[in-house]
Amino acid sequence: MRYVLLGTVMLLPYYALLCLIPGWCLRLMYGESSTYLEYASLLVVFVMLYYVKFLETALGPALSGLGKSRANFAAQVVQMVVVLAVAWPLTIYDGVRGVALGSVLAIGVSDLVTIGFLCPHVLSMGKTFRGVRPVELFLARITRGPMANPAKTS
Repeated sequence: MRYVLLGTVMLLPYYALLCLIPGWCLRLMYGESSTYLEYASLLVVFVMLYYVKFLETALGPALSGLGKSRANFAAQVVQMVVVLAVAWPLTIYDGVRGVALGSVLAIGVSDLVTIGFLCPHVLSMGKTFRGVRPVELFLARITRGPMANPAKTS
């Protein structure tokens, strides 16, 4: 989870720039007379797509690493169902914009399912470990690094 936060911090300025002034960014890269300038609104959708894909790339292996590969598979099945039910018809209806919007929706729903499977594992482990609740241990590792151990008193 720490790396998800670090990745978000690194990507946020770039993605914010692309979302806030997409026309200027396209003009800068392709010039004033480019045919891509008419797709500035589509750039914002693709930025959203790449961020939810980044989350999927980080959260899926985290779930598998916790031994919850079936839950990871379930999240991928949910994504496939959303692709077939929503993204595919959107693609037929709206072309490239439909692909982007449908993909954002499908991957976003999959991310929410993955987070739903991760939260109970992290937040409700119940008993303490060396006098420290697992949530406190988890938060300490996120904020202070992998070697942090708040249970030690020295």
